[in-house]
Amino acid sequence: MGGYADRLHGLVVGADGAILRTEDGGHSWQEQDSGTSAHLFGVAFRDSSAAYAVGDAGTVLATTDGGRSWLAIESGTSSTLYTASFSSENHGAIGGSAGTMLWTENGGLDWALRAAPGANGVLSIGFLDERTAIVAAGGIAATTDGGRAWHQLVYCGNDVLNDVVFSSPALGCAAGTVLRSMDEGMTWARIDCGASADLNGVVLVGESTAFVVGALGVVRRTGDAGMTWEVLDSPMRISFLDIAFATPDSGIVCAEAGITYHTADGGKDWEQSWLETTDAIVALAVVDAQVATAVSSLGGIARTDDGGKSWQWQILPPWPPAGGLMDVAFADRDHGIAVGFARSTMVTNDGGEHWVDAELDMVNVLYGVAASQDGGYTVVGTRLSVLQGPVRPVEVW
Repeated sequence: MGGYADRLHGLVVGADGAILRTEDGGHSWQEQDSGTSAHLFGVAFRDSSAAYAVGDAGTVLATTDGGRSWLAIESGTSSTLYTASFSSENHGAIGGSAGTMLWTENGGLDWALRAAPGANGVLSIGFLDERTAIVAAGGIAATTDGGRAWHQLVYCGNDVLNDVVFSSPALGCAAGTVLRSMDEGMTWARIDCGASADLNGVVLVGESTAFVVGALGVVRRTGDAGMTWEVLDSPMRISFLDIAFATPDSGIVCAEAGITYHTADGGKDWEQSWLETTDAIVALAVVDAQVATAVSSLGGIARTDDGGKSWQWQILPPWPPAGGLMDVAFADRDHGIAVGFARSTMVTNDGGEHWVDAELDMVNVLYGVAASQDGGYTVVGTRLSVLQGPVRPVEVW
């Protein structure tokens, strides 16, 4: 739903043709005249000043002045368009419903219809180079010739992918159905970890060790990149919701009913902690072997300074009355963001001693967030919303 050309210049699109533009890293936003009432779902920069916004009924809008003015261009389709991405100034793609894709090789002057395989919507496009792309469309598909030919890498059917991580360009894992890639996502293999319960989280520790957690107390560990799995299930048949490791030895897993477990020996032994709440602890962000932050479904935020042995509430649940939190990420020990219902999204620049409302001017539910070491963040949510930008300082909001 949004994108940045650099740390200062960004665009956000939304319902009824709404487009907002910032030139100061998000301190302030100016509403722009898009010339359309169509709902807009995605926007992507081609370079520092040229961008494309996409939406309902094949809507494609172009700007060459950083978003100040917009011109509708003919897309050749009436499909809903969800996402756009550019690998260079000349090469880019747009994805939409029922496998619809538009491709350009001349910077957006012309667009060619080249569908992705299957009848599912194209929700995400990732480029490896100008002609090689991987798309999420009811599974995972890849092209090496700009969308002319496709390889269906993974078809998920009724399975849901709840989490995906990469430890290096070589090894990736996805949870829900456990999948493994050893070649930058070009091929994927289904992995049987011996669990029939729903799997909710996956974490890679190094290049070959991974943990998956899920319902009914499922905890599984592999030390050989998924070839074999060790059963570490909890005697308590509760749902584990997230898992995070700061080092190969130090990790935390969180669960419903205010419960967390921590390990200091790579998962061989786990000790339980209780946050004195019946609220579900839904997500974790670890900074190092000692410091981590957890968020709860009713809006609570807690921090540990001893590797999960004890927790201190920074915001007690339930808060706020209108919503809750779903994910949390930290760029470093001080700068973090917790997301959920839009009116609940919070940011901190002092390690959580103080959390302030992010004041997002939107009603979307935000499900996930990731922070990079250079201070950037990516947030994803409902209506295919994607926000990207700097996470520090707090005033960027």
